[in-house]
Amino acid sequence: MPVAYIPLCVVESMESTNNSPAALEQGVARASSLMHRVMQERAEQERWWREMNQRERDIRTQRARERMERETRELVEANEWPQQQGAITGPGCISLHEMVNSFHFSTFCRVNP
Repeated sequence: MPVAYIPLCVVESMESTNNSPAALEQGVARASSLMHRVMQERAEQERWWREMNQRERDIRTQRARERMERETRELVEANEWPQQQGAITGPGCISLHEMVNSFHFSTFCRVNP
């Protein structure tokens, strides 16, 4: 794992003129606690980013699932539409679907005499 950034004030305090073992030990303890805090903050940030990415993936998956369900439902409804029109108009009548098809056929597919 890369070494965390140590602020300049910590470095300066470690380079003080008091080079006694107790002062050096105290400086190491401060730097160690700072490193520990920085590492914890980074771990928390990484956890947060992982959670956010997971939530975004879950939302995209849910939306894709809903879109597929809606498209499937619309396709089934579109395929049932001609049968429903036949049931509405009755057996002896021409359905709206047949009228539309015959109109388009007669309008766009005329044979020249």
